[in-house]
Amino acid sequence: MALQITITDAGRAEIINATNTGTDPVEITAVGLGTGQYTPDPTQTALVSEIKQLTTIAGEVVADDTIHVTIKDEGADAYSVSEFGLFTESGTLFAVYSDPTAAFIQKASGSTLLLSVDVVLGTIDAASLTFGDTSFSNPPASETVSGVLKLSEAAMALAGIDQLTAMTPKRVHDAFAQFGLGYWKPVADADLAIKSGFYSL
Repeated sequence: MALQITITDAGRAEIINATNTGTDPVEITAVGLGTGQYTPDPTQTALVSEIKQLTTIAGEVVADDTIHVTIKDEGADAYSVSEFGLFTESGTLFAVYSDPTAAFIQKASGSTLLLSVDVVLGTIDAASLTFGDTSFSNPPASETVSGVLKLSEAAMALAGIDQLTAMTPKRVHDAFAQFGLGYWKPVADADLAIKSGFYSL
C-alpha cells in the first residue's frame, strides 16, 4: 500500500537525539487511528480526530531508509480510518498519514483489521527504529529480507527483466521455451535468440 507518510518534526528530533547521544534506537510501540481528513503537517503532535490506539503493531527494517509496518485489530468494534499515526514509546507522534477526501480502510464489527504499509524515511536511517513485536509482520520480500512475493505474469517472465517478482516452474519453462529450450520449438526471431545467448538447433 503506497501512502505519502509525513515524518513529524518531533519524531525526527527524537531520532536525531538518540543518534547524537548514543542511546538505544527509538521504539515504535503504538499506532493511532482516526477519522480526520486533512493534509498532514510536520509540526503536528497528535492526530486530528483519533478514535483509538493499537499496540498490536509489528514492523521491521526492509531497506536502509524503509520500514514495513503491519497493524492488526481483532476487536469487535466497527469504524472507518482516514488518518493514522505512528507513536514512539515516549508518546511522540513520529509519523502521520491522512487522506484529505475519504476513508482509506473500514473495519466491520467482528472482522479483523490488517493494514500493512511501507514507510520511506528519507534521510533517517531505518536502523534507528525498532518495534515491540515482529510476530505477524509480512514485509515485501527482497534478496535480503524474507517476506511476501508477487508471482510474475506471463509477459514479465518472457521479458526477463523484472527483479521484484518470483517465477513459477511454468513461467520458467515458458521463458526458456521462447528460445527453443526445454522442447523443440521454432524460434520466430533468430536475432532475439542470438542476442540472448540461446541457440535453437
